[in-house]
Amino acid sequence: MASNVPASQFRVAGSKFTVFYWDGKLIAHCNQLAHTSPAPVADAVAIQPLDARRPLAVITPNAIGMGTLVLEIVELYGLSVWEELQSLATAIKGKAANGNSPITSGNNDQNNATDLADIFNAGSAYPQPIQVTKYVYPPAGSNQGQYQENYFNCVISNYQDGETVSIGTMQIYKQITVNYTHYKRTSS
Repeated sequence: MASNVPASQFRVAGSKFTVFYWDGKLIAHCNQLAHTSPAPVADAVAIQPLDARRPLAVITPNAIGMGTLVLEIVELYGLSVWEELQSLATAIKGKAANGNSPITSGNNDQNNATDLADIFNAGSAYPQPIQVTKYVYPPAGSNQGQYQENYFNCVISNYQDGETVSIGTMQIYKQITVNYTHYKRTSS
């Protein structure tokens, strides 16, 4: 047992030690974020002739798929949780960077966009790819400095707006699934 390792070197994830930003703005009411890193596009394959007792080699693909972030956000009164993602809310409400409205709805009421199709449409109208950034702040006294992970080319691929309410329900959480192409860790 390594009793000589100081406790300040073990990562504490919650309670402001880890925060996430969407397109440069804090995701303020994110209760939980689940990250699934990119996986290989195919499984590893053993090269093993019929007369070989063991595989001669194992080959792996030279490509990976997308990664996934699932944000669980606390719903606020009068707001949809996607409005926590400020640049997305701005695009959905018809204020895209190019001045044109990125969404159209059957009733021409662009301020009441509520479904996944509107989110997809607004996301595709972004003039540049969205980036999600995770900042990790070690506690005072740690030998490790602050670092960050940048998730590139992010798109929203799902939004769970349903809910179950009972007499004991205290918070309402909604999930937004974000996919990205790759990520990079850097030290600050």
